[in-house]
Amino acid sequence: MKKTIFSKALLFSAFLMPFTIQAKWIDNPGERNLLSMDLMALASVQVYTASREWTPIHEAPSVVTVITDEDIRRRGYHNLKEVLDQVPGFFNSPDESLPLIANRGYTQNPSNNYLLLIDGHAINSVADEGIGINHMLPFLHQVKRIEVIRGPGSTLWGGDAANGIIHLITYNGKDLAQPGELFSQVTLDYEFSRPRHIINSLFGMRLGDEGDLMLSLTQTENEAEFLPLMKRGSSDLEPHPRRRYKHEAQRPSYEVHMKSSWRDFRLALRSAREAGFYRNQQIDGIDIPRDNDGKDFNFDFMELSYSPLITDDLSLETDIYRNWSEVSWRNYDANNTLDNGWDSTYTETGLNTILSYSGITDHRVKGGIQWRRRVFDGQYFVTPGNERFETLTGTENAVGVFVENQYAGIEDWLFTLGARYEDNDFRQAGSDLLYRGAAIWQFNDHWTFKYLYNSGIVPATLTRSRGSLDNPLIVTDPSYASGTVAELGPENPQLSYSHDLQASYRNDNTEASITLFKQDIEGYIARVISFNTGETLSDGTPIWIRETNLGDLEAIGIELDGRYQLNHSMQVYGNYAWAVNKAKSRTGNISSLPGSEFDLAINTSYFNEDSQMTGVPEHIWNLGLDWSFSSKHRMNLHYRGWTGNWGKITNEPDFKVYGPEHYVDLNLLCSNCYAQGFEFQGYIKNIFDNRSLLPSSAHGGNSEGLGREIGASVVYRF
Repeated sequence: MKKTIFSKALLFSAFLMPFTIQAKWIDNPGERNLLSMDLMALASVQVYTASREWTPIHEAPSVVTVITDEDIRRRGYHNLKEVLDQVPGFFNSPDESLPLIANRGYTQNPSNNYLLLIDGHAINSVADEGIGINHMLPFLHQVKRIEVIRGPGSTLWGGDAANGIIHLITYNGKDLAQPGELFSQVTLDYEFSRPRHIINSLFGMRLGDEGDLMLSLTQTENEAEFLPLMKRGSSDLEPHPRRRYKHEAQRPSYEVHMKSSWRDFRLALRSAREAGFYRNQQIDGIDIPRDNDGKDFNFDFMELSYSPLITDDLSLETDIYRNWSEVSWRNYDANNTLDNGWDSTYTETGLNTILSYSGITDHRVKGGIQWRRRVFDGQYFVTPGNERFETLTGTENAVGVFVENQYAGIEDWLFTLGARYEDNDFRQAGSDLLYRGAAIWQFNDHWTFKYLYNSGIVPATLTRSRGSLDNPLIVTDPSYASGTVAELGPENPQLSYSHDLQASYRNDNTEASITLFKQDIEGYIARVISFNTGETLSDGTPIWIRETNLGDLEAIGIELDGRYQLNHSMQVYGNYAWAVNKAKSRTGNISSLPGSEFDLAINTSYFNEDSQMTGVPEHIWNLGLDWSFSSKHRMNLHYRGWTGNWGKITNEPDFKVYGPEHYVDLNLLCSNCYAQGFEFQGYIKNIFDNRSLLPSSAHGGNSEGLGREIGASVVYRF
């Protein structure tokens, strides 16, 4: 790969030439210098995700972080991990099987408590174990802005939005192209320290006065270094016999993303192929090259939307869509022989409709219905002989109905009250009611105060969903001594409820906020290690647990966020978060093994002896400087740190606290250097090569963090 990267870039560019030869370079919306805008203007930016309609950010009934296209370019973000690292309270938490996303003192395996959206379309795959930091796709080249909801958001968006929403809003063709002209751009991003390349081509055009088209094509391939993984042994930490590529290692992977609009209609198509995460493991110090080892993740969707303004007071937003998702995992032993693996596939068809009405004085009412039908087909492979048995198949029908009213009849106040009915007949037993409310006081031109209540729900993931004691899933597996076992999973969905108090301040050169939160989680869903309970069904079949409702949690914390414009060319920004998440109760779905005895039996380390969740720092902070030191040259210097991260170090009841740890990043950007339309970017992530140990929550032990990354990016706009 190292020898062919530039030839690939040349071929890719040659492929683009027929489309770009007639186009000339035009200003990219990303070229806007946000430092030239006062922060009072920035504070009036509108957000979509909090209300499912465009709303001024100071009126949003959720805690929102906005990352603009300018932020992405200036700070050198390359994937979601790098973005989330700098969002208040977020932390990328390692685990033996899946890198996880943590927020507000809370992490989870499987990581299905965040809803990942592209232009309002959910791309969470219930065929997998939720989303993780290894989901590099979608890429960020076509992204206009990212909105991150910190806290639950299921009342409007449905399941999986239990602890947050990550919403990527992409460019429209009209954002990129001027009338009568074609926008085309080629990007080559190459990382030298551990060979990784990303090649992207982005096109935009207007279709007369009433339509547009955006097309993004991306290809990537990544290598990475072997990183030590330490597990809990019989009495102390022991090296795991398998060292794996922990960060973004993958075979050639692709993303094609197209969206087009005409009048009130919009068509979106996306196809993503992520190949080979965690491939080429090292066993007992021996490199085992495997062309097919690791996890392959494929996700396609097609969506047709219709959003007319029916009257001056009534608008409609409706879409129909179809998803296809497949996850394939293969694991080999030291003899390069297939040890085990699984495939999980589903197709989904759905309909979303929202009506908004503002014809009643001081009220804005909206309601919607969401329907989806998923057909699951999951298999598991074992060896020898590649015997196959089914884990979970069937059809899921889910319906969500919501209504919400905003009332602005009291001067300087805005009130929101909403509710949702959610029913899922497959991964969730029965139905649930979810509520949300907000009281927002615009004290004056500078100060805004908010009280926010939001709720969320998480059904079990497909790969870990199992039956209850009354209806267990009977699995025949020759790898089990008994040959047949009854596997159990969560008996209930996971519910979350958050209370937020936020005060925000803004003037011409300052924007700042402080948020106090309390979040309760009922029926926390946790992965266990194929735990044999020692109990049996009436016919003698052993009862095993794969995933369970481990207990109820309570998190409290504070989040500080702000930026200050020093002058027309320099701005400082930063955030700080403190959060503690503790178990109020710990119970499994086997009554004879409650609380701490259950934790010990299933060989997990979710909580320390003080019932505090492990694998998430108590304190996380970011501090950065944006500096435009000429009309063409910009620099971003960023410092990130954390401390107070609890982890299990032995099989004895001892825990260790990790931190403080410090990381410094540098990104240099030159726009229109050497030629009009040419952009160069050089970056160093983790300048001082901090390879700090990161504790794992579910499995105990720790893993080494990623070291220094050095790379460069070249962009040319035709």
